[in-house]
Amino acid sequence: MSNLVFPTGLKGIQLIANRSPQWRTQVQEAMSGKETAIAKRAYPRIVWELSYEVLRDDLATSDLKIIVGFFNALNGGFDTFLYTDPYFNSVTAQNFGTGDGATRAFQLSATYKDATGQGWPEAVQNLNGTPAVYVTFGDYRGTALQYQGPRTNLALQSQTLDNATWTKFQTTVTANAATAPDGTATADKIVESTANNQHFISQSWGKAASPITYTGSLYLQPSGRSKAQVWVHDGSGNGYVAIFDLSAGTVTLSTLTGVGWTAGSAAITAAGGGAYRCSVTVTSASTTTLELRVNVCNVGTTQEIYTGDGTSGLYAWGAQMETAAAATTYIPTTTATVSVTDYALSSTGLVTFTTAPPAAAPIIWTGAFYYRCRFQDDELNLTEILSRFWQLKKLKFRSVKL
Repeated sequence: MSNLVFPTGLKGIQLIANRSPQWRTQVQEAMSGKETAIAKRAYPRIVWELSYEVLRDDLATSDLKIIVGFFNALNGGFDTFLYTDPYFNSVTAQNFGTGDGATRAFQLSATYKDATGQGWPEAVQNLNGTPAVYVTFGDYRGTALQYQGPRTNLALQSQTLDNATWTKFQTTVTANAATAPDGTATADKIVESTANNQHFISQSWGKAASPITYTGSLYLQPSGRSKAQVWVHDGSGNGYVAIFDLSAGTVTLSTLTGVGWTAGSAAITAAGGGAYRCSVTVTSASTTTLELRVNVCNVGTTQEIYTGDGTSGLYAWGAQMETAAAATTYIPTTTATVSVTDYALSSTGLVTFTTAPPAAAPIIWTGAFYYRCRFQDDELNLTEILSRFWQLKKLKFRSVKL
């Protein structure tokens, strides 16, 4: 089974003359005249027929030799190849399954359909590039991109911010003070002191002495204060800070002091119940220290100093620090980092999730694909119409399933 891709861009190719979906049905008729139909195929077989008015053989790169060479490399109809249908080769937000809380494996599919949505989902077994797979959880996670490779939450005690792993500066933390986005009573409250100073909690890590892209995130909710800062920096003020307005649902990314850090982005996403997921993405300098800091704010300015009242603050939950270009689905931690791989993808387009998607969760994908095909005939009927100019009126091949 080859992975040769059918050549495109030849000078003499016309539009596809025929794209024919073919089913195979056996109809049995009783003596009474009643018919019973039996479907012999779960998916249609597609047959393409191309024609080439002119294949030039007078150039350094010969169109004729490309076609003949490709045909001969496959021994005619013996081996299979990959074909990009110019009219249907990709999907966007294509549903290919619905979770039931137990099933983990789902076959990628694509539906060739009309404007009213009428069509039949065909199994996609030959991908062109890496697909984007999403699960719509129906809770605080929303529609979340899933990842084939491992992703790791570096933040320890991600739901117990009162733990000593988190450094407190002019703040205290009250454990389990409110309902978290996941519905449990595990959201902590960061309470400002009465000092005229900054008010924050933080956690630090060692890192490689090279630029690395990080994303830090938490779920935050007002509790007397509706402004917050999330810092991703080197512990000495070199890095970036995002200022979040938890009432308006807005964010502004600002630079801190120092050089060597590259701005990325900041995002705020509603998580239900008045909570937002607040994230900052930046590329670090060659520093060997990384810190995630969460500041309680009064008016919301960079490195804000103000006199606290001793009772106001923020509800916080679900801290995450990861080497990623955006915040991924939250991974809970306690005393150690946690790594997860969301799914594995087989060579035939079977998506197998590590954890079964929950009941009623739509599963969708976006990406491009090939059809695996086989030539219908073992010979090419070429006609020389002029010296070194050839005609191939019919080149027929059909799709095959693995």
